[in-house]
This record gives sequence, C-alpha cells and structure tokens, in this order.
Amino acid sequence: MTLQGWRLLTIVFVGIAILIVLILLLAHLLKNNYRYNCREDKLIKKEKLKGSRYAVYEVLGRSAYYIDKYVLKEKGKSLELICDYVNNYNFISYYVLLFNKRGKLMKIMEVTENNTATCSKSIKLPHKCEKINIVVNHVNEEDLGVKLKADVPLAKIKVFAIFESIALFLFLFALRHVLIEILCFNSQLLFLMSDYNLISIVIIAIFAVINLLLMNGNLKKTYGYKKVKTKKTRR
Repeated sequence: MTLQGWRLLTIVFVGIAILIVLILLLAHLLKNNYRYNCREDKLIKKEKLKGSRYAVYEVLGRSAYYIDKYVLKEKGKSLELICDYVNNYNFISYYVLLFNKRGKLMKIMEVTENNTATCSKSIKLPHKCEKINIVVNHVNEEDLGVKLKADVPLAKIKVFAIFESIALFLFLFALRHVLIEILCFNSQLLFLMSDYNLISIVIIAIFAVINLLLMNGNLKKTYGYKKVKTKKTRR
C-alpha cells in the first residue's frame, strides 16, 4: 500500500471510530431504569475515629433475620461496608442496593461469602453512594427466592463492550500513524513496509481485546451479572 493509501485508511478509521462513539452515546445502551425505591434503614449511631467516619444502621425487613446491622466506613473518598451477621454461615449471598444523594438507585451489587465470621469482610463501595439497602437472597442451603437484577440486558452490555473496543482500536491505529508521520519524517513508507508495522498493529489489537475482556467483566459486575467477592482489609 502506498503512503497516501495508509493516510486515507487512517482518516477512514477515525471517521468510523467517531461514528461508533456517537452511536453509543445516542443509543444509551447502558441506561438503566431501576424500579426499586430506597428504604430508610434506622441510623443507630455515628462516630469519628482516627480520621474515619462510621455510621451504624439497623437492617429492616426479612433480611434482619440474617444481617441485623451494617457499618458504613468513610475515609476521604473511600467508602466501605461491613455487615454484622446474626450467626456464622457456611454460605450467604445478598444484594447491596446503592443510592446516590438524590435517592436514585445507582447500582445493585450481589455479594457472596463462605464460612463467615460474625461480621462480613470489607466491601468497597463507590464514593458517590450515600445510602444503601441490603436484601438477603440465599443463606446456607436456604434459597429465599429473591432476584434483583439490572434492567440492562446482558446482550447490550456485550454489544457496548465490543463496539467501544473497536472504536478504541481504530483511534489507536490513527494515533499510531500520526506518530509514524512525526517520528519517521523521511522514512514513513519504509516503516510501513517493514515487519515493525505489522507488529505495532498486532500490539494495538491485543490491547483492544484486553480492553474488551476487562470492560465486559466490569460491566457485568456493575449491572448485577457478576457476584462481588468480599476482601479482607484492616478495620
């Protein structure tokens, strides 16, 4: 391919990438209209200790048979949740509904834990979260029959991740060509005819695939298709 051909291909790729981004923005594939209202759990106490702020709430409803209280620990922009269990459990699974300051549901997380102590491990929450509700759905061998899932279909999540990764590849391809034009001022065609050209394209393609896998996994977790595992942290 001639140098002009590579330049034309780059322009076409940029145009396609911009078109994909506009379509994704206008299509609102990830727009979620949750149908759950915030339940006002009872605030038991608030305190500040060693630069962190703690708020202890009492769980209401049927979930209180399994989780009676939970603690929200805030330090700077970091927000963590710790649940107090009524008993030790071989297995427990519960939904954490995250609400912003306007009372709008932002996200649903499904948390699971095996061989619990009397309290959960630390669960990291988005810093924009202001209130939460907890709904238990499975304890030991007992299935409580509760299913809270996102309104965004899994197919839309996959489509968004695929097309966003394609747009990323096209943008990186264009950026690569711009760098070739700048850095190889008098030898652009020589580079484009060499093996290094193919290697650079393969690297960009690999990066786009990694982005696809990471984004797909993160979106599944965000929209309730992937369970959140607890992690030990210092309290």
